[in-house]
Amino acid sequence: MTKPDLGPIKLVTVVTSDLAHSVRGYRDCLGYQVQDEGTVTAELASAWHAPRCAGAAYVVVGPASGIGGSVRLVEGPVPADYRPARTFGWAALEICVPDVDALARRLEGSAFRTLIPPAPLAGLTRPALRAMQSAGPSGELVYFTEILGDLPPFDLPRCSGDIDGVFIAVVAASRLETTRGWFERRFAVERASDRHVAVQVINHAFELPRDTPHRISSLKLLGRTAIEHDQYPEQATVRPTVPGHLPPGVGSVSLGVASTYSIDQSVLIGPDGLRVELVRR
Repeated sequence: MTKPDLGPIKLVTVVTSDLAHSVRGYRDCLGYQVQDEGTVTAELASAWHAPRCAGAAYVVVGPASGIGGSVRLVEGPVPADYRPARTFGWAALEICVPDVDALARRLEGSAFRTLIPPAPLAGLTRPALRAMQSAGPSGELVYFTEILGDLPPFDLPRCSGDIDGVFIAVVAASRLETTRGWFERRFAVERASDRHVAVQVINHAFELPRDTPHRISSLKLLGRTAIEHDQYPEQATVRPTVPGHLPPGVGSVSLGVASTYSIDQSVLIGPDGLRVELVRR
């Protein structure tokens, strides 16, 4: 059987303990607009394996440009001991921006707390990316990336001139090959990289030396989007989650599939509790 193509990234679902606060953060700090709002259906909550999410309020926010994936903010409990970049599962959303240094200055004192200031992406032979990492309004890990040039074999998006949407979803893997293989066995995805590099946001979270390397690997998706798999250190743990709810931070990622693809399950549950929603293109 032919494997279906996967992508682009449609939605990244983020759990927030204060929906209004998170909406204001994405609206006022990033210029995102409200695209949809409502309550989580019992069917979706069941598919997430998070039945207590049924009836929870949500708001979808996204860029005015319409480029890249949007962010679905779902109101739910965030355990007090949750910290970004320390647990397995969906780790982060990565957003394309026109000027990361200007954004860093703009975010000072805002709902987005800078964890790692802007710097060239480590491990590249030429400066193609400049990025910073922040904790969002409810503690979710957000990468902001300025694309300076081409980086084959990646098919990177070109920023519209405003802050665009999500183009990469980042996985914190307990076993990188297991998680990556889960996607490769099911979908026609292309492996774009596999290397060891010092990932500062991981080293910062685990108080490791700055030059400590970590294995990362990326899979190309349609629509100039990708999934990055990061091998997390042995100190990483299972994410603290209130029973019956989505895990805090990034709880689920919605990916497009061909309209001809027969979807037996609207949500697949992968390694490390990854929730992958399939949406017909």
